[in-house]
Amino acid sequence: MIKMPTSGQSAEKEPIDESAQELVQLIATYMPPAEQEQARKALQLARETCEGVRGLRLIPPLEYALAVATILAHIHIDAIGVSAGLIFEAVDADLVSLERVEKELGGAVARVVDSMLRMNILERKKQSMTQGQSAQPELENTDPKKQRIREIQRRRQAETVRKMFFAMAEDPRVVLLKLAYRLHLMRVGYAQTYVVDSQELLTMGRETQEIYAPLAGRLGMSRLESELEDMAFAVLEPEKYAWLQSVIEEERKQWGAYVERVCALLRAEMRKLDLKAEVSGRVKHIYSFYKKLKRAAGDDERIETLHQADLSQIHDLIAFRILVDTTADCYLALGHVHSLWRPKEGRIKDFVAHPKPNGYQALHTTVFCLDDQLVEVQIRTYAMHEMAEYGVAMHWHYKDIGDHASAIASLCGRCAMSSWKSRFLSLHPRARSKICPLAQRRLISPIASTPRLATTAPARA
Repeated sequence: MIKMPTSGQSAEKEPIDESAQELVQLIATYMPPAEQEQARKALQLARETCEGVRGLRLIPPLEYALAVATILAHIHIDAIGVSAGLIFEAVDADLVSLERVEKELGGAVARVVDSMLRMNILERKKQSMTQGQSAQPELENTDPKKQRIREIQRRRQAETVRKMFFAMAEDPRVVLLKLAYRLHLMRVGYAQTYVVDSQELLTMGRETQEIYAPLAGRLGMSRLESELEDMAFAVLEPEKYAWLQSVIEEERKQWGAYVERVCALLRAEMRKLDLKAEVSGRVKHIYSFYKKLKRAAGDDERIETLHQADLSQIHDLIAFRILVDTTADCYLALGHVHSLWRPKEGRIKDFVAHPKPNGYQALHTTVFCLDDQLVEVQIRTYAMHEMAEYGVAMHWHYKDIGDHASAIASLCGRCAMSSWKSRFLSLHPRARSKICPLAQRRLISPIASTPRLATTAPARA
């Protein structure tokens, strides 16, 4: 592909320079010097091969690479993951060979990129098989029975793709890279930074809602899951999204003073216990609010029914969070909260002693708070909080830190990924027999001798 310099190229270079500088500064906050050097080498290679290249795809490759790498750096992925994020666009667009990546950046980076390429090839095959279904006459979609059948089929297909990701990803960085690509693509589509075909945007939204957001949830990455859910909801149900956005904004205004009162009281009470605690309060994010509202409306999704739903029945619309140093402090804080306010029967959940399958740990309780208002209180340690926000990604953040809480978080990250993969593959032996051989051959064969499976650029991640 020929790079075509234009008169506006110098102006375009400024945002790229700013993005690159932001990335360099970000990785310097958590990577050791040797890892920073590897990431800078990847950045240099990406700029050498991609700078000035336009017109290949919707988003210029260097812009895309920097955005994805920055997402990965924000969750403190190591140099291998960030480097793979930086160089994948160039390999995917045939601007640089996988062999050169291995030579200059190392075999680990090349394996992550290679795994991404293979995932894209399988996805493209799957998409080609389902194109005929999406092209069926719209009149057929009015049959309720056929609609239910298609919905079941779509959910099964989404589950199959999620299992494929787990089965193929011998390295969890691959799944995180896949999620980072989808997150940036959804940000672009949602913000309309580039013109995206409306049908393509709807397809992206459906995939995000059914595959990528649940995948992030299973990896324990709640912050990423929430953002993907909200953007997919905005794309698929713009009318409901706009209405709920206004409802939540009104709720924030209405409950703003109340939240501050409760937070101030909880901070004072934690000081009485001599606990170092961080207290915050919030209204749930939009898609979470929508799911609770839909349940309150008897699972009726029609907007006119949602308008009539009783918000007072959503007992954990407002949530408070208490972060403390140790597990013992969590239980001490919980006991004190229950001494202040009466807990709602059946609404005390101990995810510390019994973590969720994705590794999530916290104490949850719903109490009759000030003014007899039902609110949810979540209590966890700082390490548990970071695991809840970033999930398996925290393994790399904590791998060089020696304190006890951090070591526990790192162990949770490693065990969680192993547990998820084992659980899915044991429940679905066909996924193991059909998918894992690809990964096994990749691990056995040297990258340098692995042929590219497609001469054209693979589908967008």
